[in-house]
Amino acid sequence: MAGHKDLIHGQVGTHFFH
Repeated sequence: MAGHKDLIHGQVGTHFFH
């Protein structure tokens, strides 16, 4: 799931849920 809304950083990127 790359490019989704990251709830931790609050930005749209290639972040994953920790």
